[in-house]
Amino acid sequence: MTVDADIAVLRPAGRLDMLTETDFRDRVNEVVADGRVQIIVDFTSVTFLDSRGVAALLYARKAVHAEGGEVRLRSRNEQARLVLRLTNLDRVLPVLEDYSAAA
Repeated sequence: MTVDADIAVLRPAGRLDMLTETDFRDRVNEVVADGRVQIIVDFTSVTFLDSRGVAALLYARKAVHAEGGEVRLRSRNEQARLVLRLTNLDRVLPVLEDYSAAA
């Protein structure tokens, strides 16, 4: 889904862990290669996030920042928010409540 011409929304589903980390990174690389460096990662359908998922988010941040962009998260998922808080990732990746804050 696209919020506007410049913002890409990635919607991982299920687990974001060692089994899905590579697919997520590949998707980030595709989006950045297309010139879309404003990315929202929507955690609505994520049921589990572990350290490899956190590493994938940090990878996305680094790849996008290298191109002058920004990664933001959208999450109402309490488990994901807890991991983001415990790892202080919510301090480096802004967490949105809804898409209106993305514009």
